[in-house]
Amino acid sequence: LERHGESKSFHVYLVPRITLICQRILEDEGVLGSIQSFRQFECDLIPMDDDVISMELDSAFRECFMDGDCSSLYYVARALMRIQNQFGHIPEIRGKGRCAKQAVRMMQRMKQELSHDALKGMLPQIHQLYVLDRDVDLVTPFVTQLTYEEL
Repeated sequence: LERHGESKSFHVYLVPRITLICQRILEDEGVLGSIQSFRQFECDLIPMDDDVISMELDSAFRECFMDGDCSSLYYVARALMRIQNQFGHIPEIRGKGRCAKQAVRMMQRMKQELSHDALKGMLPQIHQLYVLDRDVDLVTPFVTQLTYEEL
């Protein structure tokens, strides 16, 4: 885009992924052609401690347990795959809760479909992984350091 002799370029990054709906809206508004790069930014894993990683999917609980929409589990399965690509095959992965088990099964299907030969040669750096549903433990999100000390 050029105005008054200045050249501008636009870059759009969507979190956590590009959706067809978003693409169509940009096309309908006539701005998709002006965008130099249109990509997704996967910032799904947030380290909370040395051995705790959180997904921070704000609406996932409501979607899965109240709306019955488990599409956010795809992001969980994809994140599990990313962890294994980085740290090697995790020999023992367990899910506690209906959605956690479904996400683990989804990840196992992804692994079979993609034929991860690269993981087979890597020594595992993580030996066990536990995936917990929020409905298994509803109290933990409300617990702070002060609450722990009071207990």
